[in-house]
Amino acid sequence: MLNVDVLKVFVGPGGEGGNPLGVVVEGSAVPNPALRQAIAAHLNYSETVFVDDPETALLRIYTPVRELPFAGHPLVGTSWLLARSGRRPAELRPPAGTVPTWTEGEITWIRGESTGSAAVRVTGSLGRGLKIRQGAGSELLTRIGPAGTAEVGGRVAFVETRKLDPATIRPARL
Repeated sequence: MLNVDVLKVFVGPGGEGGNPLGVVVEGSAVPNPALRQAIAAHLNYSETVFVDDPETALLRIYTPVRELPFAGHPLVGTSWLLARSGRRPAELRPPAGTVPTWTEGEITWIRGESTGSAAVRVTGSLGRGLKIRQGAGSELLTRIGPAGTAEVGGRVAFVETRKLDPATIRPARL
């Protein structure tokens, strides 16, 4: 059985809203990219993260239809989860490259090149921080970082751990 931690990322100050995220902390148990893609499609969250090495925070991000090199909400959520489990990464390692991460109070932050996720690009283009409210209470924070980067942060809440049997999921052909 595979444990999938389900989180809400970018929850509001009272825990409302948030974007669902699945995180497989022991991602190395699923080395096959086609099976990872099938698991992400089965879970049907906007993104599912497979952490290949929790100690170095090496990870991969999958949507239900493809792999992504970088995405803000999966990185914020994964950083929070790793810190919650006793590993406090200073950096995450998605396919796009090393992404610094840290916590300030109840906000978990990441820093990316201003060409990453939409919120990072808008912040970089405007040259100022934003407080983005979306849906029913979600809150995403952005600000300008050093050397042409932008920072994205938010609150994260744990929802549940789902048990998933990878043998019951058929991988698509790549």
